[in-house]
Amino acid sequence: MSQGMKVRGGAFRIFLVALATLALSGCADQTVVPLPTHTGAVAAEAADAKIAEQPSAPLPKPERKPPLLAGVPVSKPEQLMGLGGSQVVAILGSPALQEQEDPAQVWIYNAKSCVLRIFLYPEINTQEFRALAYEMLNTPETESDRKHCLREVTDASAG
Repeated sequence: MSQGMKVRGGAFRIFLVALATLALSGCADQTVVPLPTHTGAVAAEAADAKIAEQPSAPLPKPERKPPLLAGVPVSKPEQLMGLGGSQVVAILGSPALQEQEDPAQVWIYNAKSCVLRIFLYPEINTQEFRALAYEMLNTPETESDRKHCLREVTDASAG
């Protein structure tokens, strides 16, 4: 063999070693997850045994925030934000009109001096509609005017 062939052969071996090193280094970041060593029947028996060990006393009910319902004074429209549709109805009564402005439902309440529009949007996970925005038409100028408008809407639902 000539000297030139040995140099090229050596360079080729170095290239192959470098290529193999790069190929194997891609596998180094992978996490190996061990497989369970028991069968489904054994796992079911273990779960049954755990259930049998637990006391038979009922679990306490989780504490929940009481819902905002009728009779609770609402002085600002912001207090309605985040409430579900049934809670809004409990406070304001049924809307005079409902419109669909995808993806929102718009509930319209008429008062003597203004119109309150509440925009309800679906939650991503539950698809339950919640009040996320509002608009007052015949726009009250001051905070006092907005409170008066909301009071007219709540009074109309009460009587």
